Amino acid sequence: MSRNAIKSLRTTVSVVLNTDRYGGKLIERDDSTVVLKDYRCISMRLLDLIHEQFPQVDVTIQSHEDSVSGFVVVFVLRDNASVFRTSTFAQSVIFCCLVALSVTYDYIFATFSLVWI
Repeated sequence: MSRNAIKSLRTTVSVVLNTDRYGGKLIERDDSTVVLKDYRCISMRLLDLIHEQFPQVDVTIQSHEDSVSGFVVVFVLRDNASVFRTSTFAQSVIFCCLVALSVTYDYIFATFSLVWI
């Protein structure tokens, strides 16, 4: 995971949730995880705003006894899937193979038909 991506996620979470004004601590647990603790009240609308900016982020809310609020919000930034590992790419390859096979079959069939005549 890119260091800039996790830094950007942390900045976005801080701005959207306004942690400077409403409190809360953002902790980078590792290269792809940001944890928010001690934040009193969070709405799904705010989490949706973060998810719009980072569609590849998984948001989990867990109880945590060390947090003043009793819960933490865990933001995990997933890697983007390679285009070669998507189902759309696989379907495109299969379609191209079928088209090539049908064109080749017609060409071979026409060639052998002329030979037989």
